[in-house]
Amino acid sequence: MLGLRKVTEADADEINSNICKTSGCGWRKRSIFWDLPYWSTNLIRHNLDVMHIEKNVFENVFNTVMNIEGKTKDNIKAREDLAMFCRRKELKKNANGKYPKANYTLDKNGKQAVCEWVKNLKFPDGYVSNMGRCVDLKKYKLFGMKSHDCHVFMQRLIPIAFRNLMPTNVWEPLTELSLSFKDLTCTKLKEEDMRRLELEIPEILYSGMCPRNDDGGVAVPIEGNLSIFTYPGRSYGTAKPRPIEGGELRAAQTYILLNCDEVTPYIDIYILNLREQDRRISDADIDQMLDNNFVEWFKLYARNPSNNVTNIFVKALVEGPNRTTLSYPMYFVNGYKFHTIGHGTGRATMNSGVCIKGTNYSENASDYYGQLIEILELEYPGYPFKRTVLFKCDWFDPSRHGTKRHPNYSLVEVNQSRRFNRYEPFILAMQACQVYYVPYPSLRRAQTDWIAVCKIKARAVVEMPKLSKKTSSMLELAFQDNEINLHQIEVVEDNDLGLLNDPNGGDIGSDVGDDEFESEDEIEHVLESESEDEDDDEDFADL
Repeated sequence: MLGLRKVTEADADEINSNICKTSGCGWRKRSIFWDLPYWSTNLIRHNLDVMHIEKNVFENVFNTVMNIEGKTKDNIKAREDLAMFCRRKELKKNANGKYPKANYTLDKNGKQAVCEWVKNLKFPDGYVSNMGRCVDLKKYKLFGMKSHDCHVFMQRLIPIAFRNLMPTNVWEPLTELSLSFKDLTCTKLKEEDMRRLELEIPEILYSGMCPRNDDGGVAVPIEGNLSIFTYPGRSYGTAKPRPIEGGELRAAQTYILLNCDEVTPYIDIYILNLREQDRRISDADIDQMLDNNFVEWFKLYARNPSNNVTNIFVKALVEGPNRTTLSYPMYFVNGYKFHTIGHGTGRATMNSGVCIKGTNYSENASDYYGQLIEILELEYPGYPFKRTVLFKCDWFDPSRHGTKRHPNYSLVEVNQSRRFNRYEPFILAMQACQVYYVPYPSLRRAQTDWIAVCKIKARAVVEMPKLSKKTSSMLELAFQDNEINLHQIEVVEDNDLGLLNDPNGGDIGSDVGDDEFESEDEIEHVLESESEDEDDDEDFADL
């Protein structure tokens, strides 16, 4: 053992301090838990609170970048240590006896841009508390942020907040630090991932500086039913009937047929017929023929008795939906809560961001991003009842002129002034993933059209006994990723940046993780959405 003593023993402070310095173990006292007879057999003998450590790191980093008086780590004492530990002449006291501004701190205009940006941010319900209430626009600082708020800001918003306001050699380490915490809090973490993170974090530091789960409804299984009629989902709000006809009806019916799994064999037959008629037909021509002619061909094919199409659900699908559809303002599906963009106007949250994978999907760059305009429930004639839900969306331009992805950090951004040039507004609700869009706090007009895309992890579906309407689960939080994404780290050598040197040969640690922990009441705070729309919260609780 190390020989540490209990705090109640004589000379404990002096002896423990010497052992801590010489051995580098990090322990400053002998815990009373070590005397428990079963302590040596525990698999985990100590556990670090990642959320509070992350909160302390975020506050230190953010307050330093914002240069908050009394909170920044770039203070006079730190500058005085430069002469002893670090070779950064540009940060030393000048001839006038003043310290120059560091390149990793923002000026007044930059701080104002960040605070106004945070003030106007909108997130999905239950994702985070109302950060706009934590902004002080007079002193340009944040206050009253809980551990969960710092958690989301650290992992999701730091790469966006400082991208256009900080030099590249400062923004990149901040982004890599953010991604490290994002990887560290994944629900799946392997030993090799921990070893990789341990090797990466020194390079990063040196180079610069629960909502309630909702299953989206329950579908009643019927033998022979189609997947698009049985997928669980729940509409909510006042339904408004409206007609659907013309090009809109055709676009909806075509999309439903081409995306129904049970129709895939008939699509293959149609494509085979096209290739037999013209062996030189291209894939682009086939796609065009599917969009223009497949609906009529399939209707004739299914009506022909010799083709043996007997499934009553397929026959109903061929004939098309009723010409009157119901429009809803809200829909729950895939663990997400969607609002139409009109329903979300004036609210403090954003639930209208939609993402769908492209047909040639391989990477995130092939995703389509848009905004939810309308939620339509289509019903097909005949019994049993057959309903499916479509999302009518306004899509951003998916080409390189309208969608960009950062090569190193997987940061996706879209140009909000450019739109998709084809009329394909519909997707099945079962295909939708949720995103939210965040503008950059930029001082350059050229960047005002570009907004960052943040994906939302679906809330887990957990079967719980119906003991109380307020019963909620914290087994899986919406801000955690399932798996780690590998991020390339490029260390840029700068002759002006020096190593931190300790004349005693020891390591220089940062003063993080020592702040007093907050109470466990924060956990309950995380589970409550602080949306200003009280009626919406009450309706959501009654589901």
